[in-house]
Amino acid sequence: MKNRKILLSVLIFAVLLFGSSVKKSFLLTGSADLVKKNTYGNTCWYNVVDRNRMLYVFDKYGYNPFEHFNDTVSFIKIPSLEKINIEVPVEKFLKDNKNLMVDGLLYENVNNKKRKNYRISNCFFYDSENMAAGLELINNVYRGRTKFNRKYYLHWDLKSNKIIKAYLLYDEIWNPIDKKGSNTYYFFDGLGYNYKNRMFYGKLSKTVLISENYIEDGKKRTKSIQDGDQRNQFISIDLNDKKIVSEIIINRGGDIFYNMDLNICFFHAYKSTDIDKEPKDPIGFIINFENDGYNVIDSQMWTYWAEFDREKNLLYQISSITGKMWINDIVTGKKINELYLGDAGDGEYRDFGLIEPNVLFYNIRGRFVFVDCDQLKIIKNLMINEIIPGISCFSRTFLLPDRSGMIIEERTDKNRTTGILYFLKYQ
Repeated sequence: MKNRKILLSVLIFAVLLFGSSVKKSFLLTGSADLVKKNTYGNTCWYNVVDRNRMLYVFDKYGYNPFEHFNDTVSFIKIPSLEKINIEVPVEKFLKDNKNLMVDGLLYENVNNKKRKNYRISNCFFYDSENMAAGLELINNVYRGRTKFNRKYYLHWDLKSNKIIKAYLLYDEIWNPIDKKGSNTYYFFDGLGYNYKNRMFYGKLSKTVLISENYIEDGKKRTKSIQDGDQRNQFISIDLNDKKIVSEIIINRGGDIFYNMDLNICFFHAYKSTDIDKEPKDPIGFIINFENDGYNVIDSQMWTYWAEFDREKNLLYQISSITGKMWINDIVTGKKINELYLGDAGDGEYRDFGLIEPNVLFYNIRGRFVFVDCDQLKIIKNLMINEIIPGISCFSRTFLLPDRSGMIIEERTDKNRTTGILYFLKYQ
């Protein structure tokens, strides 16, 4: 009965919206109970793989994960929302390559229990047509109070079902700080996989933090400041090579947006000089993986959302501070226009993207905004509960990269998960 009401609402939604220049509509095709219930979002499900056929799904580490420390990866099929688990031959590969592990140890006893020293922490891509997948593997152990972290990219050949290559992404050592000291921190972002050239792209950032422990009001506190600029390396990886495409040294890095068709990404950053305060002086970069270079582009403060228009060579970017959408020329980097979309705030409940060649979709905490890119005006506002009756504005949405549909994670009015995912096909 609930799905019938939802379908009726979706059809009404189509009538309401599609008297405009939009030619398609959202239609409900499936729902499933797949998410960990009554949390603030411990299940991650928004990494689309296999050419928009599946979503990689995992529980965040530390929240009773069903996958961590198990040699499996889990996916949700689209549009059926069926969940599948696939075994990964990681253990066999590591037994033959023990030198990849700290001290050559795959296992250790922790609290009188045998524990793996490694875990699959991400599936960067899974391509059943090219019969290849890329995984992120973490090896972390303690030696006394010192923590050792190693992170690898693993190439998984699906035809032979073997791990055939491992690239070290970083080797990190965290020393304990009793009073004052520094540690170097690394972070790796998987930007995207291009199945056309079978290349995977990522960004490795390196930051040095100086930390000082002190007592205030009888409580132990820690103050940390960044020591110097952040080093960002943009990396390309295939079966034969791992190389640095570009390197950008900047005070503080922000969000990154990759476009497979153009094979470029937008990197939002800050060139502040006062590293102990809020960032300022935003700057953007367009990294071109075709010619291994980059150019500077005008950018806003706190740009959490961006989208490329490959036909017009434009970048659309939205600031959570101003609520404005900027339109940039990708070639010159200059802002050529702007449009106020409203509701400045954090980036937790948003979604943004080209849903048709000339129509942008923007979800602002349950309010769906449709923008005509040619006329640069809002053509429709619609609340999410007009599509699915009773659903909260806190519910998360995710547009598939090919714009074939939308995934919605149902939340309560208190922003807690119900466990339900919906799939709305755009046709």
